[in-house]
Amino acid sequence: SQYHKHGEYILGNSDMPGFSRQEQHVLSVLVRAHRRKFPLESFVGEQNEELNEKLIRLSIILRLAVVLNRGRELVNESIVHIQLKKNAICLEFKQDWLARNPLTEADLNTEIDYLNVTNYKLKFKSKEAADDD
Repeated sequence: SQYHKHGEYILGNSDMPGFSRQEQHVLSVLVRAHRRKFPLESFVGEQNEELNEKLIRLSIILRLAVVLNRGRELVNESIVHIQLKKNAICLEFKQDWLARNPLTEADLNTEIDYLNVTNYKLKFKSKEAADDD
């Protein structure tokens, strides 16, 4: 329970030889932000605004990887096409994949709500039958 918060605390307060304080902060923020409520307040701190923006984008990509790896099974085919735009992330899934994976679809809808605090919008859809090339 709340392991993402515990992980943030451990990474933020441990002695980690080989890592600068900024690198340690980046790791702790990524761990904290990879699930549940998006902690926008964690992104303010020592780093500059450009780094904050990169960290937010990286966190969102990590969050999506966690959601899409729900089954933790090896998939030999591409199930999703990802398009990154300036302030949007668009996912297009193989035809009927979302219908066969309703829990993942529900998690993606939850992610849309979680990401409302950021400047990024998450959009997703299934490919149409004619587009399945």
